[in-house]
Amino acid sequence: MVKKSKIVATIGPASQTREVITKMLDNGVDVFRFNLKHNTSEWHQTTIDLVKTIANELGKHVAIMIDIPKLEINIDTSGVDFVAISYIRSKTDLEELKRYLLKTEFAPKIIAKIENGEAIKNLEEILPECDGIMVARGDLGRELPLEQLAFWQKKIIEICRKNNKPVIVATQMLSSMVENDKPTRAEATDVANAIFDGTDALMLSEETAIGKNPAGVVLQMQKIAIFCDNEGSVGKINKSVTNISEILVKAAVNIIEESINPKITAVVVFSRSGETVRKLSSYRLRVPLVAVTDNQKIMEMLNLSYGVVPFYNVFESEKFEIENPLFQKLTDFNFLNKGDRILVIHGNNWMTQGSTSDISLKTI
Repeated sequence: MVKKSKIVATIGPASQTREVITKMLDNGVDVFRFNLKHNTSEWHQTTIDLVKTIANELGKHVAIMIDIPKLEINIDTSGVDFVAISYIRSKTDLEELKRYLLKTEFAPKIIAKIENGEAIKNLEEILPECDGIMVARGDLGRELPLEQLAFWQKKIIEICRKNNKPVIVATQMLSSMVENDKPTRAEATDVANAIFDGTDALMLSEETAIGKNPAGVVLQMQKIAIFCDNEGSVGKINKSVTNISEILVKAAVNIIEESINPKITAVVVFSRSGETVRKLSSYRLRVPLVAVTDNQKIMEMLNLSYGVVPFYNVFESEKFEIENPLFQKLTDFNFLNKGDRILVIHGNNWMTQGSTSDISLKTI
């Protein structure tokens, strides 16, 4: 069984060593988070470099997220895929961050942290200005009546799925494991329910930053995620179909859901921008979604999207061929298995952005 829900883990004093980072990667971390409110810029850069070095040695790909407070924008850390910004209240806060990022040499995706009532009220205007959402339940639970928290978690996840935006559920997911070897039953249930709500990712904060066993916490979350991803179900969403790309995606989803004999066992999508992949991911497919791209940055960013298995590939020819040796390569690397009946989503050219227009069936 495979893990479809993504795990975001915060790096801190308890998890900054080569040994612990290696174990965390082996146990299922997809995104490492660095909180710029703590430690120096030099520490963050050194540790980010270490994470990437280890991931490369292990043959794994990992995304990097930095977390910044509002109005304290001082990002001189390179190699970042996502910037999560705190305390936003409207799209104006995101526009300020965008202006700053335009002056930098890197182009990270923006994650808006929803942690106050004003951000909830302005969610519809915030969504188009960001690339993803974090349900930051710590401050949100203090700003809102506590009885509303679960409702808004579900509501925000639903809105994000309809808008093809990755969404992260954060705060106190396995917090008792800062001190203990096992989570409480309530925590295990909380993680499971976030998955059943339809979140893309689950985030660990103090559990991995200062906890007694960061790798053990990740392993526990991985176990819950694998079971729930494969044995549970996420509710369907009704999305308006307004363009050719969305028509193609909806057709693919229908084929996957209705396939019986033989069943579709995986989807392979060729993508330069990741847009079609994120649209497919929002449906929370029952099968793995292999995203093939020749863009390293897009591959790393797709680490945050539910069910997506990114694969980097350099194409020697632009023309699409269903018998291309790439499919053997995907099998060799265990992304696919011999005998798999797969759905392939592509264009006439492998990687021309915006050209995705075809669906093909293939048996491995």
